Amino acid sequence: MPFDYMNIVVLGKEEVKLDPTPLQFNESTLSTYLETEGSWYDYFGAKLADAEYLMQKYELAYEVVYSDKFKENKENGSSDKMAEAQAKCDQDVVSAKDMFLAAKHNVRLLQQHLRAWDKNHDNAMSRGHFLRKEMDKLNPSVYATRLDHFAERRIEDVVKDAEAQLENQ
Repeated sequence: MPFDYMNIVVLGKEEVKLDPTPLQFNESTLSTYLETEGSWYDYFGAKLADAEYLMQKYELAYEVVYSDKFKENKENGSSDKMAEAQAKCDQDVVSAKDMFLAAKHNVRLLQQHLRAWDKNHDNAMSRGHFLRKEMDKLNPSVYATRLDHFAERRIEDVVKDAEAQLENQ
C-alpha cells in the first residue's frame, strides 16, 4: 500500500476505523476479497447513515443556539447586522458550529471511504476479467501435455518401485 494511514471517525461513543488494508487484493486473494467486500460496504454504509444523522442533530443544535443568541442580542437593542455579528462570535455558537463542522467532516470521510470501495470493486472485477481472458488464451493442450508427462513419469516411478520390491522379496 502506498500510504500508511488510517482515519478514525468518532460517531458519538463509537470509533469507526477507515483502514485501507481490507481494500488490498491480488490474484490469489481476489475471490476472498469479492466474498467479503459486500459486508464491509454494508458496514460503512450503516456508519455513514449514523454520521449523517449526527450531523443533522449538530446542525439543528447550532441553529437553535445561534437563533437564541441572535434573539437575545436583538432584544438588547442591537440592529440585525450587529445581533448577527454578536451571535456568530458567541462562544456557545462557535462551539456548536464546530461540532457541526466536525460531524460534516466525518460524513465526508465516510463518503470518500465508500467511494474507495466502489472504485476498488471496479478494479477487482476488471482484474478478474483479465485473469479469465489470460486463462482462455492459454492452450489447454499445454496443460494436458504437462500433466500427461507428469502422469507418465509418476507411473514409471511406481512401476519401478513395484519391480524393486518384487526383486527384494
